[in-house]
Amino acid sequence: MADCKLSPGTVDSRFIGRAGSVTLAVHGTTGTVLFQQATYKGSAIDGLPSETLTCALETGIGDLDVVYSFSDPATGAGVLQEVCTNNTPLALVSAQEPFQRYRIRTRES
Repeated sequence: MADCKLSPGTVDSRFIGRAGSVTLAVHGTTGTVLFQQATYKGSAIDGLPSETLTCALETGIGDLDVVYSFSDPATGAGVLQEVCTNNTPLALVSAQEPFQRYRIRTRES
């Protein structure tokens, strides 16, 4: 399994990490959660809807915009995590807020 690239960020960036390919998944705590749609730096991410999302993070700052779908549209929830050695937990997701914008600050890998 790949080394983790992302970690929770600071006030100006939701996540910080290294440039390169990253795969994200949501571990559903209430129901099942899918990535319905997503863009990174304004470009659509292919292969959605899906249980995982893979994109190439570029050096610098970029926004990852995600729309989640929930099998339980009222109380669905989960934990966004990177699919990597430590399965780094990054953020909580909820059916109450299915759209999320994550600002990501990356450096060279």
